[in-house]
Amino acid sequence: MDFPGEGSERFAPILSLSRSVLGGAAAVLYRIEDDNTERELARSSLPPAFSAAYHAGLRDSDPLSAARLCPDRRKVALFSREREALGPGADSPYASAMESYGFSDALEMILWAGGVPVIGIGLLSAPGREGFGDRQLDLARSMQAHFETMILHTPQFRRDVAERLFLRRYGLSEREMEIVRLIAEGATNADICDILDIRLPTVKTHVARAFDKMGVDTRTAMVSRYLRAETWLS
Repeated sequence: MDFPGEGSERFAPILSLSRSVLGGAAAVLYRIEDDNTERELARSSLPPAFSAAYHAGLRDSDPLSAARLCPDRRKVALFSREREALGPGADSPYASAMESYGFSDALEMILWAGGVPVIGIGLLSAPGREGFGDRQLDLARSMQAHFETMILHTPQFRRDVAERLFLRRYGLSEREMEIVRLIAEGATNADICDILDIRLPTVKTHVARAFDKMGVDTRTAMVSRYLRAETWLS
């Protein structure tokens, strides 16, 4: 297996269990960003060139992309059953790429936490192996709660999901969220200036805006709300 990215070995059990139970000639596990794009975290037997082509534009014609599945809050989907929804020929670039790499079908699982899509798992089948059908779809659905629980017991992702919920609830910008996080870690305004390489008036402006959006008047109250965000996942 290949596990690109720091710390991605932590996802080996999820990827291995997916292939073991659901089958597939190759598999990929990815983080779903706030804009529903995918950031690959781990893969198994997936050609690097196929992955590179996918992120370079093939995803636009993939009926199982996170951008297509997440807005409808989908959890499990099968390529062979979804492609017709795009209309005649709409999925031809992705379908052609699958065929050229020896894949015949794909099954996608989206893992959710706190109402946010956080992880996607893609499995690809090959001719001559057992394909994907009702049995695999039923198995995938039954594995959802188990995988989502595993994700929430991964500290990095639990905190990441909590921060995404926190940012959305209070309408913070990415920079404001970054400063709230640093304050929660004990950073002073001067520390934040050094860490982010920004001027003191800029830091003060971001802090004031975060206070206003969160409806708080002190750093203590800000940090308290930030730290409570993980309880939203319980």
